[in-house]
Amino acid sequence: MKPTVLVVDDELSIRESFKLILADRYRVVTAASGEAGVKHAEDENPELIYLDIRMPGMNGLETLRKIKEIRPEQEVIMVTAVNDLTKASEAIKFGARDYLVKPFDVDKILKLTADLISRRHIKEEARKVVKDAANEKIPELLADQRPLNERMGDIPLLLDYFLESHSLKYGRRLKLSVAARETLSAYDYPGNVEELSGLVELLVLNSEKDEIVDLPLNILLAAGQTLPLEDLYARHEKQLIGKVLSRVGGDRARAAQLLGISSQVLETKI
Repeated sequence: MKPTVLVVDDELSIRESFKLILADRYRVVTAASGEAGVKHAEDENPELIYLDIRMPGMNGLETLRKIKEIRPEQEVIMVTAVNDLTKASEAIKFGARDYLVKPFDVDKILKLTADLISRRHIKEEARKVVKDAANEKIPELLADQRPLNERMGDIPLLLDYFLESHSLKYGRRLKLSVAARETLSAYDYPGNVEELSGLVELLVLNSEKDEIVDLPLNILLAAGQTLPLEDLYARHEKQLIGKVLSRVGGDRARAAQLLGISSQVLETKI
């Protein structure tokens, strides 16, 4: 099957130009608006997206943000006129890979498309190999009951395993942000694998988006982040408890376990 390239542009002539250039080698899907582009990005799983910056309604930057929310690793190339270079540079900061300036250089489009799709396939193969190797090691890691702070090198693999298993358990597809992964991998866990499993389950239950960004206060504080602690507790504690209770069907004992507090303490906070 041909790799899929999504072209999002409100101008029919631009969409048709991309089709003429790419159709021999790729499956080209087009969208005439940012809103349609976001839907296609979610439904079609494209290897690459070409996205116009200036469109009526949801413009290119807004569309890029939406796409990155649902597919953080999606490769996106912005399409721009010369006078939009400032916005194109801004788009790079929001996660676009590169930008093309109209009128197009056909050879550049072909090379850029081939390079990025090839790079994506190489990454996917590498992940598959690493995941297969990790899966063989997981039973051994789970059986090891030593404190995690004595086996810090195991934490990244365990994080991936627990994130995948708990996401499946609750019908989610979640990933950790780069910052969250770094913080969780460096945290000095006093407990063993059960502590990490419970922590990741809580993160899965509490995450409103597909990328986990927010971490528990004790972990953030241990990482040296300064927070207005009392204000944060007052603002978020009841909301967090309510979410956890909702996700576990009102089971207060289970909610207390996930929150790391006793059932008696939980009762005082409801």
